[in-house]
Amino acid sequence: MPPALPAIRQGGTAGEACEALREAGWREVGRGDWCWVFADPTGEVAARVTPWDRAYRLHVEVCRRHAGNPFLQRVDSVVDLAAGGYVTFMERLWPPDEAQALALCHALGLGNDSGWDWTERAASDFPETPALAELRAILAEERAEGAATLPYWSGSDVSLKNVMADASGQLKVIEAFFVSGWKIIEAIEAGAPDLPRRMTREEMEAFFTIPRALENPDPRLIEKARQIYDARGRP
Repeated sequence: MPPALPAIRQGGTAGEACEALREAGWREVGRGDWCWVFADPTGEVAARVTPWDRAYRLHVEVCRRHAGNPFLQRVDSVVDLAAGGYVTFMERLWPPDEAQALALCHALGLGNDSGWDWTERAASDFPETPALAELRAILAEERAEGAATLPYWSGSDVSLKNVMADASGQLKVIEAFFVSGWKIIEAIEAGAPDLPRRMTREEMEAFFTIPRALENPDPRLIEKARQIYDARGRP
């Protein structure tokens, strides 16, 4: 039986959620540009905490809609935080066999838009199965949905860093697409007047609390963003 999940306050901050997990005995096992990842004391369940990342939230919803596909991670529950943040409780995964993971990336045929150096349709000996064909269709649906609905959408992020494995060795695609933090920063630098239409002020404030931003704070950029939102409210 999976362990009991710690209580995370709905509408709280990502920082509060991280602290609640630590107090419950969960330990941090990973950190990306957008999130912190914790594991429960048994090693069975992981929690991904993000202040704001709409692309991964879309991926989580896709995993829940297609829970039967073995290549998608099991999601147990999602707790909504302030300003579009959330905590995702899910099965714990592990580093994969790299050769198999790379073969899966090639077999999916999506290419990569985030700078990883592998070709879109390289030869692959990864077994072609109904589950793999279904995964391609699922990711095509996710790509279309994200491109149509998410601001600063940037395309495929299928790569070795986004393939992991469960305890039995079953490969899982943990994040297939992404929104670009650099596109958001470029919009701020350019003083883009449509920025408040694409992100609420609360979402923008949350964006500046993702791990990458906290590790490399830029007060000048934060102030420039606030000026854009302030200007929108003037007559």
